[in-house]
Order: sequence, then structure tokens, then C-alpha cells
Amino acid sequence: MPTIEKTKNNIPRERDRARMRKTSSLGLLSLLLCLTTFLACAQPAPTAPPPSATPEVSTVPPAKPGFVAALHREGAPMGLTTADGTGLKLVDLHAQAMLDGPLAFTELHLTFENPEDRVLEGRFEITLPEKAAISRFAMKIGDTWQEAEMVERQAAQRAYEDFLHRRQDPALLEKEAGNEFRARIFPIPAKGRKEILISYSQELESASTPYVLPLQGLPQIANMLLEVRSGASGNGTLKPEIEAVRRKDFQPNGDFVVPQDGSVSGLAGGDYIVARVHPQISSTASEPEDLLILVDTSASRSLGFADQVEMVSGLLKSLPKLKKITVAAFDQKVEMIYQGDPASFSASKLLERKALGATDLEGALAWAAKQKVYTRLLLITDGITTAGSEKFGEALQGSGLKRLDVIMVGGIRD
Repeated sequence: MPTIEKTKNNIPRERDRARMRKTSSLGLLSLLLCLTTFLACAQPAPTAPPPSATPEVSTVPPAKPGFVAALHREGAPMGLTTADGTGLKLVDLHAQAMLDGPLAFTELHLTFENPEDRVLEGRFEITLPEKAAISRFAMKIGDTWQEAEMVERQAAQRAYEDFLHRRQDPALLEKEAGNEFRARIFPIPAKGRKEILISYSQELESASTPYVLPLQGLPQIANMLLEVRSGASGNGTLKPEIEAVRRKDFQPNGDFVVPQDGSVSGLAGGDYIVARVHPQISSTASEPEDLLILVDTSASRSLGFADQVEMVSGLLKSLPKLKKITVAAFDQKVEMIYQGDPASFSASKLLERKALGATDLEGALAWAAKQKVYTRLLLITDGITTAGSEKFGEALQGSGLKRLDVIMVGGIRD
């Protein structure tokens, strides 16, 4: 476990709480930042020598803040590359987080260094946690931060190109599929060091849901400082101390996880209130005897695909009344994987198919509608449609299906 230090800090409180409460989803909007001096955005050099393993990484949630390995996640949570693939060095990462009841606010202050003797254009990518929304994107110019504006996507792209041709310094942050964001920044000056700031708020579903700062997969970081302020027991006020973790020349091989104390279940400000509510709802389980299963095997499911397949096998074992099944995989086409007795199902063919191709959800539902012998349909997908139409209701008309269940999977969902 890492050494935890208690320090005093002037992290803004009311401002950040207000920012958390007022953050809204960006949808198809883009953030446009037009700057008046050179900007930089970067990715650590892929050739950096790996540091020694960190013995403090655990595989189970800690009782106090610590690093936990994400066993089934591949790739880095954020990445910075140039247009030609050149990696730029991440020299400083300063993360500040505030946990306040059902909400968490995170601010990432990133400093990058361009080791090249030439000006570059950079691309910054970040995948936010589930139920998180961008609240700030800024670049540092001199001693001040230049804030982004939120505009419609096409208008932002036109403005970016316009500033690019005028040799002024634009930065464009766009929302991609699910909760993935990409930023284009030009120019990155030769041998320059620049700073970027991005912040987001997110929902913590229950009092037992830990706060997770995704770090696993990042290359070596020259300087790293993580600071977390959490709600105190009793009156719900914030602790005056901050739990801080400092590292130098450090490569995270785990995410930073902070458990909640569960004492704060809601917060209020002005005419608004946010609270966790647990309604008492009684329902009777309806276990199927027949089940048609559509499994999303498109490219967007490549991360965590093995876990998704394992979930299908576990689900079938948990339904003892099930007598017949059909399992089909879909991307832009549909392929039947198995049909017959649930007890004889093997996931090997589903694994061999792999996660490739686009996602035609409407086409998959239309295929399911033609399988007239089934009354129940289970759809396992991230909901990101990249092919076909979105007339989902029409696709199932006349199918004879009595019920459709959906299991949403993946960190990037629609």
C-alpha cells in the first residue's frame, strides 16, 4: 500500500461543488478552444524504459486509498500522440478529486514535453468513467488558463480549420462514441513544455461504490501527485485534510482507488438536491424456458470481450428452467453460434469469432424477429450503433417475442 500523507491544501470547495451540480452531458457538442500562443498536448514516449514493478499494487479493493490492479482492462485510460505517431513525454500529472456524497469531481492537470526539434500537432484521447461528464477543458497560456467554449460539432470543426490556416493556435475537444473524448491541438512548439487541464464530474451509485482514478496502462510519469478530499462523518462537511500520494519516475500498474465512508448520501445547493434513493420495489422473477441471445461482437467490444463471453456462460448456468437456446453473434452481420440444449453450450466458437466490424443493431433485431420459435430475447451490447438504421421498434414488429431484456456492457456505452 502507498504511503498516505495528510496535508493542507486550498482546493476550491464551493466552486467545485457548484460545478459538479451543474455539469451537463455534451451529447454531440464539441469544445472549441482558440488560443493566442503555442499549445502542447502529448503522449509519453513509447520507448521510455519501464521502471521497476511497484509492490504496493493489490488486486482487491483497499480499506483505505491505494492502488488496485484492473485485471481485465487493456490499454491506457488516456493517451497523447502526434499526427505521425510520435510520442511526447508526460512530465507531470496532478490529479485532484473531491468526493461529496453521490458525486465525485476530478481535475487532471497534465504537463507534456515535446522532445522534437520540430513543431507538431497533437491528439489527446481520454475515456471517462461511466456516468461522468466533462465540465472543463483549458490550456495554459503564460500564467493564465484559457477556457474552452461549447459549440455545435460542425461549427467547432470549421473554426478549428480556420484558425489552423491563419496560423493561430486552436484546440478542439470532441465527444466520440460513448464516453470517449479526443482533442486536436496545434501547434506544439519544438522543445516546448505545455499544460492542459481537463475536469469531469461523475455519479457514485451507492455508498459502497469506491472512487476510481484510472491510471493503469500509463507509461512512466516523471512527477505524479494525487490528492483526494472526501466527505466526513456526522454533519456531511468536508474534511480539512487531503490524502496525498506523491511519486517520481513512476509507472502505475494499477488504478488509484478510494473507498467511501458511506456517511453522506446527498447534497443540496440553492433549489437543487442530489441524493441516493432506494425505492422498495417488489417483483416476481420470470425465468424463461426458451431464450434467443444476441451478443455484440463488434470492434467496440474488443476491450473486455473475454469477460463478456464468460458472462454468457455464467448466465446460462444460472437459469435451470431453460430448455432451449440460440446464441448468435452480430456486428454488421449476424452469425448463429449455437442452437440446442443450454447444458451443452460452449463459448469457444464465440471467442474464436473475436470482436471485429461495425455494429448494425437494427439488422440484428430484424434477424431475431424471424426466429419465430422464441418468446424471449436477450440483447448483450454497448448500444453503440455504427451501421444500419436505428428503427429498432420496427425491426421487432410481428416477431412473436413477448419480452426483450438488455444487458449493457463495456466502459463506453450509448
